[in-house]
Amino acid sequence: MIFRRTSDTEARLLCLEALYKINNKSARNALVDLYNREQPQSEWRAAISERLRKAVAEQTHIKPAEARSVLERVGRQ
Repeated sequence: MIFRRTSDTEARLLCLEALYKINNKSARNALVDLYNREQPQSEWRAAISERLRKAVAEQTHIKPAEARSVLERVGRQ
């Protein structure tokens, strides 16, 4: 995944935005994986969790169990 291979801020933001906009199960899983790999106080972890929460909130076809799982990992804020 590009996000893990670069330290370029713009490239990383584009990667997160693309996954957020795709917003299918694979994209959400990729975001959760990125979230889990980041340090707890990382700016990137906060950016990833924001996009995950928005993706879950905006996806009307997401299964409730998947939504709960994602929100439990990143918080509901």
